[in-house]
Amino acid sequence: MSSTNHQKAGLFRLLERIDLQLLLSFLAILLLVLLFRQIANWIDAGATDRIDTELLRLCRDDTPEMNPRGSPRFVGAVRDFTALGSGTVLTLLVLTVSLFYFLQQRWRTGLFLLVTSTLGWGLMEWIKDVYARPRPTVVSHLVAESSYSFPSGHAKMSAVVYLTLGAILAQRSRRRSVKVFWISLAIVLTLCIGCTRVYLGVHHPSDVLAGWVAGTCWALFVFLIARLWRDRQRLLPWKKPFTESKPTVGAG
Repeated sequence: MSSTNHQKAGLFRLLERIDLQLLLSFLAILLLVLLFRQIANWIDAGATDRIDTELLRLCRDDTPEMNPRGSPRFVGAVRDFTALGSGTVLTLLVLTVSLFYFLQQRWRTGLFLLVTSTLGWGLMEWIKDVYARPRPTVVSHLVAESSYSFPSGHAKMSAVVYLTLGAILAQRSRRRSVKVFWISLAIVLTLCIGCTRVYLGVHHPSDVLAGWVAGTCWALFVFLIARLWRDRQRLLPWKKPFTESKPTVGAG
């Protein structure tokens, strides 16, 4: 058999070992990257200005002061809930869970969570600096913010941390109902935290949407890397049966 045929046969064997879940994850990552870029293009063209303004005003009453809808207690609850996506809370959560895994001597899981969350945060800050979109001025801000607006850091990092944690906990659970619970809880937390940013007037809705997209994309990318690393032993030696069959130069 020729060298080319050996390579083709090895490639087919490799494709057989890559399951459908990995292929769908790769496709989803690609689509999310394209969607994020499209949202950024719409914002640059001003296509989201009208819907952003309408949704921000929808969270306020019709008085000249444009006060937030809901009682003062509800506003306070929203402020408390949005803190679940803050850098302080997420950092504390990641460090605590990572330390928990370290104490259990599950070094790879703890380090994996710590490194991927840190890289995700750095990527978010870089994207903010690239686009440098100012905060909305349509309504007053109910919490103080000084960084750029696009994408929403709370929405993105909530998706990164909570979806990653949800995936880890689901993977460690045997019962399907428990897996669904962890993933559903992560999704609900991510969505609710993003919505609080619009209610508080500190983000355009398009910022939050882009944050969800970017965070989900990063979480899927992390999942893909983790799966490839876990399956490396059966993916890497795909050439071995063919290279071993080749005659050694100078043998005999």
